[in-house]
Parts: sequence; C-alpha cells; structure tokens
Amino acid sequence: MLDSAQRSLLLVDHTKFGKSATHAYGAIGQYDRVVTDRGAPAGELAEFARRGVSVEVVDA
Repeated sequence: MLDSAQRSLLLVDHTKFGKSATHAYGAIGQYDRVVTDRGAPAGELAEFARRGVSVEVVDA
C-alpha cells in the first residue's frame, strides 16, 4: 500500500517510540510525513528529518 500511495503519513503517539513489535509498517524513508505528539523523543524526530521525512508535532 505504501508503494502505491501518492502520499504516506505515519500517525504515532509518543508511547510507541522505543518499543519492539512483531511486525512493521514500512521503513522510515517510505513515509512523507510523521505526525506525533509533544512527548516524542527529539532524537527519533531528528532521525526522521535526517532521512527527509517531514515531522509535525501536535498537542495531544
């Protein structure tokens, strides 16, 4: 689905960062934009930006 989409958004709150999962929803570089809340770790957000992914931090 990510490969066929015109734009891809990842909506994720701060509680999901730093966790392991049994499955993944794509690599960081496959997303155009990440939307998260203010509790997200700055280092993780910087990594998104470093890989060219736009980051939007919103109030929860």
